[in-house]
Amino acid sequence: MAMNFFEHQDHARRKTKWLILYFLISVFITVTLTYFLSHIILTSIVSTIERGQGPTIVRYLARLMENTDFWFNWRLAVFSLSLVGLIVGLAILFKYVQLSSGGEAVATMLGGTRIDYGTTDPDEKRVLNVVEEMAIASGLPVPPVYLLSEEEGINAFAAGMRHQDAVIGVTRGTIEQLTRDELQGVIGHECSHILNGDMRMNQHLMSYIFGLLVLFQIGYVLIRLFFATAHSSRHRRRDDRGGGIGAMLGLIGFSFMIIGGIGFFFSRLLQSAISRQREFLADASAIQFTRNPGGLAGALKKIGGFTTDGSSSRKQRLRPGRGYRKCKLDSEAAPQASHMFFGDGLTGSWFSGLAFATHPPLPERIRRIDPSFEAGGSRSHSHTSTPGMAGPVTSGFAGAERSVSGGETSQASTRSKTLAAGTHQAVLHIGSPDRNHMDYAATLLKTLPEPISQAVHEPPGACSVICCLLLDSNLVIRRQQMALLEAEGVPRFISGEVQKLSRSMKPISRRDYLALIEIALPVVGRISENQFRDFLALLQQLIRADQRTSLFEYALFRIVSDYLEDHYGKAKTASGKPPAYQVLMQHASGLIATLAHVGHTDPQAVQQAFNLGADILGIAPESLNDWPLNQCGTRTLDTVLNGLAEAPMAFKQPLIQALAACVTADGKTTIAETELLRTVALDLDCPMPPLLVEPTPPTAVT
Repeated sequence: MAMNFFEHQDHARRKTKWLILYFLISVFITVTLTYFLSHIILTSIVSTIERGQGPTIVRYLARLMENTDFWFNWRLAVFSLSLVGLIVGLAILFKYVQLSSGGEAVATMLGGTRIDYGTTDPDEKRVLNVVEEMAIASGLPVPPVYLLSEEEGINAFAAGMRHQDAVIGVTRGTIEQLTRDELQGVIGHECSHILNGDMRMNQHLMSYIFGLLVLFQIGYVLIRLFFATAHSSRHRRRDDRGGGIGAMLGLIGFSFMIIGGIGFFFSRLLQSAISRQREFLADASAIQFTRNPGGLAGALKKIGGFTTDGSSSRKQRLRPGRGYRKCKLDSEAAPQASHMFFGDGLTGSWFSGLAFATHPPLPERIRRIDPSFEAGGSRSHSHTSTPGMAGPVTSGFAGAERSVSGGETSQASTRSKTLAAGTHQAVLHIGSPDRNHMDYAATLLKTLPEPISQAVHEPPGACSVICCLLLDSNLVIRRQQMALLEAEGVPRFISGEVQKLSRSMKPISRRDYLALIEIALPVVGRISENQFRDFLALLQQLIRADQRTSLFEYALFRIVSDYLEDHYGKAKTASGKPPAYQVLMQHASGLIATLAHVGHTDPQAVQQAFNLGADILGIAPESLNDWPLNQCGTRTLDTVLNGLAEAPMAFKQPLIQALAACVTADGKTTIAETELLRTVALDLDCPMPPLLVEPTPPTAVT
C-alpha cells in the first residue's frame, strides 16, 4: 500500500468531519433518551407529591409536567437538551483544555512518567535510542518518551496536538519483552501517527468520548450518595423530606447511569468507526519506514501469544472479534484512549467484539505483513516485504558523491546535481522516510562526539549546542560572539558551556546541524519560561553579530522559536479558517520569489527558477516583479510563512513541490537552500527527511 503523506492528512481531516457528525448523532440520541426517562421519572415523583409541596427543585420539576403530553412536552424537551448540552459541553471543554497542553497531558493521565536520558536502565536507554533514530530519519523534533511503568502488557501510543508537543508512550512490557527490531516496528507505527495527522483527531476524539462518559460518572456519584443517605437514615430518625431527597437522588443517579451507558456505547462506536483503517495505514507506514516486516510482525505475534514457529498456545488461541490480554492496560483512563494504542488496550472486554473493536483483528494485521502466517498454528516462513504493505526499497540518496571542496571541479558539479536530485527525493519521502534515512540517523547518533552527545540531552548543554551552531567561521566575528556569551545578563547555564563544547563541534558535518537541533529541541523545552525568553534573545544577538543573516541562521531561529513558543503556549492562536485562495497565492508567490533570489544572482536565472516553481501553482511569471530582491529578506519569509500556516493540505503539496523545483532549477543546490526548504516544510507541518549529502558554505539573506 503506497503511502502518500498529503492524502493521509486529507483523509484524517475528512474523518474528523465524520467524527463530529457521529458525535452530534450520539448527543441527539442521548438527549432523546434523557427526555423520555425524565418524563417517566418526573411523572412518578410528581404524582406522589401534593401540588405546592416538597423541596423547591421538586416543585420546579412539577411545573414542567403541567398539561403534559407524553410524546412532546416542549418545556421538558428544552430542559433535557439544556441539561445534557451543559453537562456534555462543559465536560468536553474541560477535557479539551486539559489535553491542549499536548501529549504530556495524555501520557500523565495514563500514568506515564518521562524517561530521562540519564537513565541507567538498558531497556529504557534502548527505547530512547530507537525513538531518536526514528525522529531524525523523519525530520521531526525528537519526541519525549513516557513510560507506563505499572503496565505489563505490550502497548504504545503517540499523543499530541502537533509535532511540537508530541510524545510517545510505551508500557513496561513493551520495552522488556520486545527485541530491538520489534521495538523499531512499534515505534515506527507510532511515528506514522505523528507524521500523518492522526494525533490531533485522536485527542479531539478523547474529548468527545469524555463528554459522553461523564453522564455515567455523574450517575455513579449520585448512586453512591443515595446509598450513603440510606445508610445514615438507619442511625437517625428518618423524616419524609430526607427520604424524598434520597429517593430522588437514587432515581436521578440510576437514570444518569443508563444514559451514560448509552453514551459509552456510542463512544465505542465512535472509536471503532475512526480507528481501524488508520491502524492498517500505520502498519504499512512502519514497514515502509524500517524495511523490516519481521520486526512489526514479531511484535504483533507476541501480543497474540504466538510462538516463534507460528503456533499459539491453546489458552491464547485467537477467537473471532477478540484480542489477547497481552496488550491490555489497567489504567482507569484506558477506555478514553483505547483508540490511540498500538494494540487494543481494552482487550478481553465485551466491547472488544468486532462491532466495537478499535483495532483490526490481530491475524488480519499479521497476514498483511506476513502472508504465510496462519493463526491456527502453521509455521510462519521468513518475513519478506509484500506488495500489500510496502514496495521495493527506494534507493533514496545511496550512492551520492560526497565532497567538502567548494571548487569548480567536475566532482563538485556532480555533487550539486546529486543534491538537487536528493531534494526532489526528500519531497517524495515527506511522511514516508525509508531505510536510508534510518541508517543515516543511526550512524549520526553513534558518531557524535561524546561531549556533544552528553550535552545535547541535558537542558544547559542542549542550549549551548544550539549556540555553538551559530558560531561564525570568521575569527573576528567569532570573538565578538564569544564576548556576547560572556557578557553580563547572559544565562549562566549557557555561558560556561559554549567555549568548551565548540571544540568538540569540529568533526560534525554541516549536513548534521538540523538533526542536532531536532535532538536538542525537546530538551531545551525543559528550561523555565524566563530562561526561554533570555535564550531566544541571546540567539538573536549571536545571529546579528556579523550584521547579516544566513539562510541557516534564519532556519535555526525559526525552528527553535516556533517550537518553544508553541511549547510555552505563546504561539499565535490560529483562526482555524484557511485564508482566501488569492491570499494564499500571494504568499506562495513571495516565498518562491525569495528562494529564487537567495539561490541565484543572475536576473535571468532568478526568473527561470521562479518560473519553474510558479508554473506548478499556476502563478504568472510576471508576478516576480512584485517581489524585488530588496523585499525578499527574513521579514518577508516570516510574513509569508505565517500567512501559509492555515493553508489546506491540498495547497501545501503543490507548494512544496514548487519550492523544490525553484531550489533545484539550476542543478546547483546548496545545503543552505535545502535547509531553508526543510524549515519551510516543517513550519507547514510537513516534516521532510534529511538530505544525505555533504554541505557547501551557507548563503546570506538580508
